[in-house]
Amino acid sequence: MDSFQISSTDHVQVQAYVWKPEMKAVAVLQIVHGMQEHARRYDHFARWMNDHGIAVYADDHIGHGMSAKTNEELSHFPRKDDWQRSVVILHELTKKIKADHPGVPVFMLGHSMGSVLAQSYMILFCKEIDGYILSGVIRQPVFIAKTGQLVADLLSVLFGPADRSKVTVFFGYGQYNKQFKPNRTEVDWLCSEPSIVDDYLASPLCGKPLTNRFYHNLCKGFMHIAKPKNLAKIQAGIPVFLIAGASDPAGFNGKAPVKLKKLLIKYANADIGLKLYPDLRHEILNEVNREDIYRDVLDWMNKIIFH
Repeated sequence: MDSFQISSTDHVQVQAYVWKPEMKAVAVLQIVHGMQEHARRYDHFARWMNDHGIAVYADDHIGHGMSAKTNEELSHFPRKDDWQRSVVILHELTKKIKADHPGVPVFMLGHSMGSVLAQSYMILFCKEIDGYILSGVIRQPVFIAKTGQLVADLLSVLFGPADRSKVTVFFGYGQYNKQFKPNRTEVDWLCSEPSIVDDYLASPLCGKPLTNRFYHNLCKGFMHIAKPKNLAKIQAGIPVFLIAGASDPAGFNGKAPVKLKKLLIKYANADIGLKLYPDLRHEILNEVNREDIYRDVLDWMNKIIFH
């Protein structure tokens, strides 16, 4: 794995990574990680893809991983337009990928919040990518997202944009663990593999509570991808593979990806594949049978690469 810097068009810099296969890459996979985590958590997946001829690129989003210079910057979007800026940075990374691998198919995998970023990317830059994999899909209707943004903005006025409110945690992911009582940890909902959960809890780069300004941006992202007029901007017929755990509370136990499938077919006539994995939770790429899921992703990609 090699690291490098990538910047937005207004020069906000983030850390990025590349995992290179030993042979000439037959395709490239651009990973878009979720909130409260970082790109290097996908190292096992990236190396497995390398073994099958796929180069992998990823960035640590603003306020995540090594892009956060201080502990206070973790899980924080300092500006109100950092959602749009994060999407632009993804596009800058795609442009580097295409310069590094001219003529090679490029895929994008977005997990959790990354699946929302990937959908925002689809609306703006869809033709840049040959196929999208959306993992651990989360979504909110426009009304809920707008309400969440108003609450985040009110909390920002009262306590500051960098405040990490327990209110937003309670009404967000704070309820997810109830599904898995008796709980061993505070984040059992992430994965049924105990070692993954323990590593997440032990990492100083994972799980830091989110700020009010972060939620402002996240809700903006939810609104962006929920509006039919935006979904209609997605390139007609784009291949999309939705994968999720059937016991993922963040995706309403499979309801979110099923709903997204219907929306993408209705407004973008997308070429949709959907697979729900029984008993698996939010981080399906980290579950005990993760290489089965890796194989499903690779098989789907190969149908496009070698069509």
